[in-house]
Amino acid sequence: GVAAGVGGGADASCGCGAAACGCGGGGPPSMGFVGYGLGSYTTQTSYRYVGFGAGEFDYVAPRPGFPWLLVLGLVALIVVIIVVIILLIPGTTTTTPAPTGPPSTCR
Repeated sequence: GVAAGVGGGADASCGCGAAACGCGGGGPPSMGFVGYGLGSYTTQTSYRYVGFGAGEFDYVAPRPGFPWLLVLGLVALIVVIIVVIILLIPGTTTTTPAPTGPPSTCR
């Protein structure tokens, strides 16, 4: 519960700080969101074992595989780029110069 005087107000007779909820019988004080890092309390989640198949939550292992799929795709893309570059580089061609002069007979 909320103790008297909690909330920063000076008047403890109201049941809570006068600045937090005011006096005048507006009902019991309740917790409300005041902004990140501005309040004095935090929520806390706890879990209780209720039996196999009787609850809504369970331990879940993260799925392996998405990073490996991404790495495999990048490696395949790099291999394809290298093959395309090798195929597009023109090879050196060797030509024999044309003979200059009369044909000769080899014996």
